[in-house]
Amino acid sequence: YYQNVLLSVNAVKFGVTKNFSIGGGLELISTLQGNPLWFLTPKLGFELRENIHVGAGSVILGLPEDGIAGLAYGTITYGSDHSNLSFGLGVGMAEGILYDSPTFSLSGQHRVANKLSIISENYFLPNDLAGDSYFGIHGIRLLSGKSSFDIGLLVIPSIAKFILGIPVVGYQRRF
Repeated sequence: YYQNVLLSVNAVKFGVTKNFSIGGGLELISTLQGNPLWFLTPKLGFELRENIHVGAGSVILGLPEDGIAGLAYGTITYGSDHSNLSFGLGVGMAEGILYDSPTFSLSGQHRVANKLSIISENYFLPNDLAGDSYFGIHGIRLLSGKSSFDIGLLVIPSIAKFILGIPVVGYQRRF
């Protein structure tokens, strides 16, 4: 599938086999400036039994001035395509340093109508990795055939006293 977030982040992901996918992409503004931020996302996933899936993968980032950073992670998802909850655990690395503290994620979606889902993605970072130890994206997903549109807010607690959240819009198209 093809994915675009805020017109700037563009990604393509392919299912190589039933259980293995690989993706990658570029951030447009840094690319136009001649210092592209790029990423690769290999992932392996399996259905353990009905409504329970597990996955493992990585996010590898090419940062224009800081080299390569990454995150290796595992996830477990309970539920169906219409309603599910996922828990993830990962370990990050930057500048050759493996972080001691893990990263957690808790995400889910629930279809409330034929073409509408409520979505929530929540990330808990080690305090030594970023000033904020939490950020989340909360909103809705509009479904239309092979396409979906995400509309929501990026919530970062340290800026919440100034602004509730940063608007986020995304688009996905399955091939």
